[in-house]
Amino acid sequence: MLFRKLKMRLLLGETQPSHYLTLASDTNKRLPIYSCLILCFHLLSSYSILAQELDQALQDNSADAFSAGENQLSLGGGSSVIADSNYLILQGRYGHFIMDGLMLETGLQAWIPLEDKAPSIYVLSPGITAYLYQLGSLVPYAGAFYQYTMTELALKNRTAIGARGGFLIRQARSHFGLGLRASQGTNCGASCRIVTPEISLFLSF
Repeated sequence: MLFRKLKMRLLLGETQPSHYLTLASDTNKRLPIYSCLILCFHLLSSYSILAQELDQALQDNSADAFSAGENQLSLGGGSSVIADSNYLILQGRYGHFIMDGLMLETGLQAWIPLEDKAPSIYVLSPGITAYLYQLGSLVPYAGAFYQYTMTELALKNRTAIGARGGFLIRQARSHFGLGLRASQGTNCGASCRIVTPEISLFLSF
């Protein structure tokens, strides 16, 4: 009887290690599968996030509202001093993009005197402006223009050439701009040089 019990214990002792080894062996086989699934899921998630970021970057750097065939209307203003009189400047411009980032435009300025004695001034100014839309949401711009002035003031020169530049804060179809505009009379010196600030709202359509 004692011999049979010892024999059973020995048999159980032989069986249990074998059973545990089998479980450990199954677990080791399954662990790599779980690891691969987790790794694949992580890679897919990372690819999805990267694709979204790339798509957003492409949208930010695309021509969109600055592409060929688009139109732009801008409304803005500024201030200046002529002949010891202070003026409020209201301006509007209409432009058409002949190629991505390059626009032909024409503008009209109304100089409104802040003193009753001063006459009004109107300035017509066709020109061309380039926009560096590739830089993202902050778009630098620079342009050149010719202007003709209509007023009762006895000006030495009614024609001028000039340059303008600044930055746009880019939105979907509207942009806020801040810059400077400088003009120089064609037949006179520094006395005909005028620099004015530009604050504008740009609408694309």
